Amino acid sequence: HVGLLDIFPPSAKGALRRILQSKELIRAIPMEVHMLLGKKKIVQDIIDKYTLLDLLEVHPEIVERIDLKFASLYIKFLEDRWFRERLPCRAVLYATERSDLLQLLPDNLLAMVITCRHILSCIPRKELERLMAVTDIGSRLKLSTLVMTLRNLRLSQLSLRIAFNFVTKQVPISNAHLFFNRK
Repeated sequence: HVGLLDIFPPSAKGALRRILQSKELIRAIPMEVHMLLGKKKIVQDIIDKYTLLDLLEVHPEIVERIDLKFASLYIKFLEDRWFRERLPCRAVLYATERSDLLQLLPDNLLAMVITCRHILSCIPRKELERLMAVTDIGSRLKLSTLVMTLRNLRLSQLSLRIAFNFVTKQVPISNAHLFFNRK
């Protein structure tokens, strides 16, 4: 029945938007159907940050299963600080398990995401240790941004392993341009 969306006239977007923004409907629709809906152009055109937050609250695991092609359509919402501050923690956790999602983010957006206190507070210490050990964020961000990220961590998130991985894995792949903020 999802195929019916292909024949909706553009004039029906307003009504469809109101229907899709219903929290009760979002809860009632299984995640697999939401994934099919997200592939429809009309749905991509009308989804907004509020609806996406509602969807992520109900189905945070959608982040784990979404195709990169479609994830890239919704990354624009991360530019909005209000949106970042309200992301459900479970969705953030699923996102940290996918390094390919980090690769989708342009460097300036990655800097905003990685320094967001709310997003950082959602990531447990063990996951932060893993991220510091296996990602290449040091090569993409200024060292000052990485230091700000560490400063924004809660005390309960800090560990010697995070510090060790930061110094041995992230700092060495930084270059002078990133350290001295020169081009």
